Amino acid sequence: MVFLPQKLNQLQFCVSIFESEIEKRGLKIIGWDPFIKEAPEYIDLHRNFPDEAKRCDFIVFACSLTDDTYHLLSDDTLSFLKRAVRIVNV
Repeated sequence: MVFLPQKLNQLQFCVSIFESEIEKRGLKIIGWDPFIKEAPEYIDLHRNFPDEAKRCDFIVFACSLTDDTYHLLSDDTLSFLKRAVRIVNV
C-alpha cells in the first residue's frame, strides 16, 4: 500500500483512521513524499515512487495536482505495476 501525501500529517491522519485494520490484516505501508525526511516507524518511507510502486497492491494518491505531481502515474509507471493493482485518488 502506498500513500502519496503532500504533507506527513495527511498520511498520519489517513493511517490513524485505518490503523486497527492495517494491523489486523498485516498490511505494510510504503510512503513516498519528497518533502519529508522521517516518517513514523509504521511507514516504510522511500524516495523513488516508481521503483516502490512495483510492489504495491494498492496505491493511494493524496496530493494536490501541481506541476510536480502531474503525470506522476505515467504510462511508463503503469506498464510495470502489478496487473491487479488498485489505484485510489483522493
